[in-house]
Amino acid sequence: MVNRETGEFIKSLGLDFDASGLLGNTRSKRFTAVVEDGIVKHLSVEDEPPNVTVTAAEKVLEAV
Repeated sequence: MVNRETGEFIKSLGLDFDASGLLGNTRSKRFTAVVEDGIVKHLSVEDEPPNVTVTAAEKVLEAV
């Protein structure tokens, strides 16, 4: 089960960032994962929270 409230899952993956100055707490980085049979085959993580470059749908489809 993924726990959205405390962010434990995202923190365990190292996909969290401190957004307390703007949003009041820790948030998830923007990321996409291509998963097959429970195995992550491709993971893309944006460098800057507002960007949508490597996580754009066309980029994810290229990885499939």
